[in-house]
Amino acid sequence: MKNLAQNIASEYSEKDDVSCSIDPLLLVSISQILIEAFKLIKSCQRTKDKEEIEQMCFQPSGMQKLLLRRIVRKHVDQNTELTNGLMDAIIKQGGSLSPNSLWEIINEQV
Repeated sequence: MKNLAQNIASEYSEKDDVSCSIDPLLLVSISQILIEAFKLIKSCQRTKDKEEIEQMCFQPSGMQKLLLRRIVRKHVDQNTELTNGLMDAIIKQGGSLSPNSLWEIINEQV
């Protein structure tokens, strides 16, 4: 999960309209967001099959994006620019994971 958090932070900081560096607090916030999101995914395992959960991570629906936005906002103090940037980076990096990597992270952290 550490690598995923670093990749998300890098993705966010490399945007053209963002001028920030990767600092430890940003990595901690991203890690907390990921842990909370993976807990939500883990809770879905009781009612959804593996393919549905992978689909939810790789191509989130509008409702799933709304839930993720709520998790992100909770950790970034309602900063809209940061919320939107982190949302985009999380979705992009989550979509680039292999299914094996996804399950390894979910089972490791939650």
